[in-house]
Amino acid sequence: MTVSYADAVTEITTQLGTALTAGLPIWGTILGVVIGIGFFKMLVRSH
Repeated sequence: MTVSYADAVTEITTQLGTALTAGLPIWGTILGVVIGIGFFKMLVRSH
């Protein structure tokens, strides 16, 4: 039995690309909310 590592790497790269493409907007939204809340708290404390 022969194992083709090139095919495995190609498949994993494709899967990771798909996962990143789907996940980046979600993580960007979460990060934006967290930063926004922190900024808002900072503004409230300063006044």
